Amino acid sequence: MRGIITTLVLAVGLTAGGQALAAPMNCPMASARYALMGYPNFTAAFQPLPSRPGWTSDVALQVKADGQSYWFMFDQAGAAGDLSLAATSDPTRPGWRPPGMSEMSGQEAAYFGLDADFAFTTSAPLAGAPAPQYILAPEMPALVAAAPHAPGQGRIRMPKAMFKLVSCQSQVASVDR
Repeated sequence: MRGIITTLVLAVGLTAGGQALAAPMNCPMASARYALMGYPNFTAAFQPLPSRPGWTSDVALQVKADGQSYWFMFDQAGAAGDLSLAATSDPTRPGWRPPGMSEMSGQEAAYFGLDADFAFTTSAPLAGAPAPQYILAPEMPALVAAAPHAPGQGRIRMPKAMFKLVSCQSQVASVDR
């Protein structure tokens, strides 16, 4: 918990010239684009997926850095309904199958969406829902470090920081399955 609070305090302090950076408001998740605060080479976006029974969300989260992509599915478990991210392969590729429960066990990162006032959002991410202004996933760097890498490419060291909404694209293609 102390690490989450430290990250939030640092995020509030990261401003341009003492003023908060303006972020798009009322952007649908499927159009939202993010940059890791202090590390703009790390970007994130929600990718729409076809809805399936039993799935928590109809989007996957794609994180890109230095020419590599990392994909995460959302899971909502436990009595509190906490959201987490589970690493997966590229869900936009033909023949992709979601990871099974045994594949996801122990390979999840807590996910927190926050609004402009840093209040936590509690609903599962959905393509047409308003995008959070910030994304915090403190354990994501460990998932990225453990993810498979393309031949000839080294492991990416992802710092612990929050993603901030930086743009809202007007059109996003959906994956048909």
